Amino acid sequence: MKKLCMTRHSALLLAYRRLAYEQRRVALLEARVDALAAELKTMGAGAPAKRTTLWIFAGLIVLAVAVIAVKACPTDVFQGGTRTMNIPFLLAAIVALVAVTLHVYTFEVWIWPKLKDIGFPATPFGPPSVTKGFYRTVWHFFTVSWVLTILLLLFFTFGDVVPYANMIVTMLMVYWICIVIEIFVVAALSLQPGESYIKTMMKAFQWVIVLVMVGLMYWGTKL
Repeated sequence: MKKLCMTRHSALLLAYRRLAYEQRRVALLEARVDALAAELKTMGAGAPAKRTTLWIFAGLIVLAVAVIAVKACPTDVFQGGTRTMNIPFLLAAIVALVAVTLHVYTFEVWIWPKLKDIGFPATPFGPPSVTKGFYRTVWHFFTVSWVLTILLLLFFTFGDVVPYANMIVTMLMVYWICIVIEIFVVAALSLQPGESYIKTMMKAFQWVIVLVMVGLMYWGTKL
């Protein structure tokens, strides 16, 4: 009987120790969750400020380069004649350069490092890491569009007179206007219940940069 009581006492003591251990473990997990939530809240509060600062800095760069370009020598001599530099095309290329810089920075710094393989499914093409890589590839399709636009605008600005240059730039304008229309349509289709379409487009105002570039391109075709 005494041995049986000791066994029961040991079992109760062991159960109590396990319960105390689990309670400490749960408390530790709760503390970690609270710390992570506080960190995420801090990151979320700082992101808009960082984004606004970045946009302001980019705008100042565009303004400074534009002033330098306008004050620079607008003409040069080519085979005895005077050829005028197309300043609006140059400004459009500068705007596109700032846009592609922000486009690449946004993904490679703000998005890609935070993506985890666990958030992507496996497909017949490969494991989740391959699917995540597809997302990166599709993002940079847009990067290629920016780079090609910059190269063409710079060529039409500084290169020799190219036949049908204005027609090519007009085609680029149509392409980028279609991109803006796509942005508006996709944003409308992606709205969640209760979200404001106007506020959403004001927060994601990257389309304004595209319209500024298109406006400069249109100005350049009229010179």
